[in-house]
Amino acid sequence: MADLPDDIARINALTSNARNTWFALLGVLVFVGITLMGVEHIDFYGVGRATELPLVNVDVPTRYFFVAAPILTAAIYGYFHLYLIRLWDVLGKADPVHQGQPLGDVVSPWLVTDAALHLRRRLRDDACTTPRTLEAAAMALNFLLAWGFGPLVLGLLWWQSMPAREFLWITLVATLALIVVLITGTASLAMLILRMRPSNSGQQINLWSTVPAMSAFLIIAPALLIFAFQRTEGPTEYLADLVLIGEDIVERPEGWLPYAIARDEFRDNWCRRKGIKAADCLDLGDREQSFKDEWRSRRSSSFADFQRPSWDGPFQKKPDLRNAVLISAYLVGANLSLIDLAGSEFWDANLEGADLSKANLSFTDFRNAELATASLRSTNILHASFVRTNLVDTHITFAKIESTVFWYANLTRTSFNNSQITNTTFFDTSLNSVDFSSSGMKEVNFGDVTLTSANFKFSYLDDVSFGHAKMANTVFDFSYLAGSLDTPTFFAEINLDGATNFGGAMRNLIVDKIDFDERTDFRNAFLDKSVSFSPDFAAQMGTPLNRPCQWVTTHLSDEEYFSLWRWWIERSPELIYWDQIAPPEWRNVPRLTPEDIAELGLTDCTWKTGPMPGAEASE
Repeated sequence: MADLPDDIARINALTSNARNTWFALLGVLVFVGITLMGVEHIDFYGVGRATELPLVNVDVPTRYFFVAAPILTAAIYGYFHLYLIRLWDVLGKADPVHQGQPLGDVVSPWLVTDAALHLRRRLRDDACTTPRTLEAAAMALNFLLAWGFGPLVLGLLWWQSMPAREFLWITLVATLALIVVLITGTASLAMLILRMRPSNSGQQINLWSTVPAMSAFLIIAPALLIFAFQRTEGPTEYLADLVLIGEDIVERPEGWLPYAIARDEFRDNWCRRKGIKAADCLDLGDREQSFKDEWRSRRSSSFADFQRPSWDGPFQKKPDLRNAVLISAYLVGANLSLIDLAGSEFWDANLEGADLSKANLSFTDFRNAELATASLRSTNILHASFVRTNLVDTHITFAKIESTVFWYANLTRTSFNNSQITNTTFFDTSLNSVDFSSSGMKEVNFGDVTLTSANFKFSYLDDVSFGHAKMANTVFDFSYLAGSLDTPTFFAEINLDGATNFGGAMRNLIVDKIDFDERTDFRNAFLDKSVSFSPDFAAQMGTPLNRPCQWVTTHLSDEEYFSLWRWWIERSPELIYWDQIAPPEWRNVPRLTPEDIAELGLTDCTWKTGPMPGAEASE
């Protein structure tokens, strides 16, 4: 080596260092590539999920891997190509022949150097290397390994980072690393071509000051950043696919029973503990509430032992689950509050006891899902589907529900308290003991539903249909139930046995085909002539006038109607304020004067208290 000219010695030194770096780079790329083959979408979201590193068999958190791997890969790739750029300088300046031998036979052997010299021979037509068989194929393969392998692996890592839906801490790192790799690789390749050409072998060139290079950088770098952002945090239609079919996002404990089976088993044990006979256990009477309270408390406390994913750690935030495919996923007791779930599919998923409060459930599909005891408080539910969904004991309070279907669903004991429900259908749905108190409804269809012991107290029901509904023991106290003036709501074949309406208002309804019994009590409801009812129904409510005195026999204007209802509410024996029940636009309707009341003949009209006479007699 001492007899070698300085340029040959420098070529050999740079070749040695670049070759060592190249082997390190190939090792890292193979290592990262093999690791990426085992990465799944659930690794970003599951409990304690980690990525196993090949060869060393060490598990690292997947998110940490997607931060560290691109940085390490880009650093080694850039370091390698900085050596190559310096190598191209001396290869371009070196004489083609040294002591009668081609330059390629004198310098330290390396396939990348051979490829560069073969390129030089083609561009300059000099004798810097000896022609060999498969020369072109070998040159192409070396170029692919030296320039293409790095961007390929980093591109795959960049793509696979997108289902994490975390731009700032994960995909941005991969994007910047990919940009660095593309810049250094392109600069190295451009300098190779420039140095191997005869006209630029010794010329000083600032590649990135050229118009083509700067134009490419200013187009490609922003394009990659914008594309990555759109795929991770952009509009729903651009998001990367997120598929979690059949995945246990919450760790499934051994021996965990489905809601219905566990409840039946707990009921049997509870009755044995209380000394109640098996024959009496199905109907606990006054003790039913005590059973329900203990069951809910014990079932809810059992969720405390579940291993749930931590979504608030380093490099993490609340997950973006828009358009996620969560079919048959296990999410019992999961904390999904404040999460955007728009467009997600939860078919057959188990979300018992999950917290979805303040989540966005627009266009979400919960077909056949288990949502018993879940919390959907203050959720936004637009165009969602709850077909054959189990929503027993679920809280959907203070929610906004619009254009949603609840077909064949089980909503027993579900609470819709203070929710606003619009253009929604409940068809062939079990709504026993459901709580719609203080809710607002418009254009809601209850078709062939079971609403036994449902509570509509203080609710606002505008153009709500109850076709063929079973509504025994339902409460309409202080509610507003109205159809439209042009098309009154028709209550056809509805069972109102034991139903009550204490102080509620009715308007534009046809209720002459309802079924009722001696316990049905609408004596203190308020209505005008826009409501059509049967003589038998009126007679039961209004002895001796064959109608209650506040059932006005004339059509009233809007102001007259709400003024008169306000007068009736303010005569209530209960402490009820008009603002509690009035539609917002009629809260300031003028009070009627005593003269107005006298003119209508209602001065002596009072509330009827006590049980229905017929019901008392039947007892």
